[in-house]
Amino acid sequence: MAQIEVIKQDPETFAVTVTINTTTVHIVTLKHDYYQKLTGGKAAPERLTEKSFEFSFQLVECSSDCWCRILSDSADCVTHRAVMQSR
Repeated sequence: MAQIEVIKQDPETFAVTVTINTTTVHIVTLKHDYYQKLTGGKAAPERLTEKSFEFSFQLVECSSDCWCRILSDSADCVTHRAVMQSR
């Protein structure tokens, strides 16, 4: 499974480092009102961000060479999964 590290850059911006076979860094913006809507303040924004990345890995089961594409384009990933399941 991926190693995920979330570093808070400011109250609404996080740097997420994902390591599988390679390391990628993603800048994530999480608006305070959306964070509150999702969590009711019951989880730290960093935790929500980390769990969101973990969830994205669970949505698609494919080879490790496409993980970066999965993180950058979730629409392609859902399509990829549907194609893989229909085979």
